[in-house]
Amino acid sequence: MNDSTSISAWFKKLRAWLISSQEKSEPEISLEELPVEITESLSRATQALPSPANHREAVQNALSQALETWQKDDEAENSLVVLGSPAEDVTRVLDEVLKANQIPSEMSVRRLPAARVTDSETIATKLAVVAENASELTPDKQELVVVPSLSRYFLRCIGGLDGIVYLRDRIAQQRSRFWLIGCNRWAWQYLDYVGQIQAYFEQTVSIPALGGGEIKEWLQSLRNETGLDFTEKMPEAERAYFKRLAESSLGVAEVAARLWLRSLSYQPDNKHIVPEKVSFPNFRDLSASDRYLLYSLLLHGPINLPNLATSLGETESEIHPPLRRLRQVGLIEGNSSSLQVNPLHYPRLRSELKQNNFLVPGEN
Repeated sequence: MNDSTSISAWFKKLRAWLISSQEKSEPEISLEELPVEITESLSRATQALPSPANHREAVQNALSQALETWQKDDEAENSLVVLGSPAEDVTRVLDEVLKANQIPSEMSVRRLPAARVTDSETIATKLAVVAENASELTPDKQELVVVPSLSRYFLRCIGGLDGIVYLRDRIAQQRSRFWLIGCNRWAWQYLDYVGQIQAYFEQTVSIPALGGGEIKEWLQSLRNETGLDFTEKMPEAERAYFKRLAESSLGVAEVAARLWLRSLSYQPDNKHIVPEKVSFPNFRDLSASDRYLLYSLLLHGPINLPNLATSLGETESEIHPPLRRLRQVGLIEGNSSSLQVNPLHYPRLRSELKQNNFLVPGEN
């Protein structure tokens, strides 16, 4: 029996358990952690999920309206910034919206590189090469330029904002192009603090936080992979579960998916999978240097070791010990070429940094 068939059978039993639990009280049962193979299969399935529908709809609606206004009014804003939590993949939402082929037919689409420039001193230079290679536009041909993640084009260091300044000036000059820009809210707030970026890019849309019902609907699409299906009318226990999931995750999809997976337990007697209490892993005490390192990761998103060291004003050898320690306790994931904060810890880390007077945005 392959993984897909096995998971499907188990989740059909889960659905039956959810329904039967409404009709009678369950006797006390012995629960264990999910078997590793099931956990890994579910993890892969959640990572393969498309972005929640309301994320795509929010961006698509804002983009359609912004493009329509820009095409009719020469003085209209020629950019739209899409803001999201550093724990969610804004770039993926942009890609899915563009793949839906709802861009006006008279527009071509050009995507700037998503990968971070490894040498901070050449960010502006390499951006200029990409921009200057753009084809000339004719009156009957327009172009949509996509900046997947603005956080990839700056570093918190001397000269680290050159790429942002270049883009800012380029966008102001090229009124014949429309720019769709992804950015996490932490980076956006920092860039506004040091460079008043909102004065140059006034048109923004935020990826909305998910409610309990929206998380349920999003995870329901796993039924094609796992056979999991939820009843249309949620029982009170299930409603309370997803409400708690939404509150704990701050409505961030990636955090919610990981908390959901963490909440599942295994009943060995009858091989049921049981959704239990939503909970976070242990959160260790952080030193001041730990907080600065983690803040830099949230600010820049996935980042390599040399750039992280540059953003902290330290050498790679100096940040190796705290990096290793924070990876061991699960706060950081990835390798030296792509380091990021574990989304599972994002809500509590956000609270920790806010309490210690870091520049934390009001939204998730």
